[in-house]
Amino acid sequence: MDSITASGRHEAQLIERIESAMYQLSAAEEGVRAARERRDTAVRAAVRAGAPVAAIAKAASVSEAMVSRLAN
Repeated sequence: MDSITASGRHEAQLIERIESAMYQLSAAEEGVRAARERRDTAVRAAVRAGAPVAAIAKAASVSEAMVSRLAN
């Protein structure tokens, strides 16, 4: 009987760890999404300001094609 209880507790602990990891992953994904939005906003502002596409791409660590796509 004790082995069943221990097994059940172990399973509950594993489920709790998985749920915690899922929450942490979700929070990290939200952080990445927010960072991309800030980067995209900065790229668009730089394009509007007339900065060279190559310089924007280098500063934002994206390709020149990405800069052009974000600008349109």
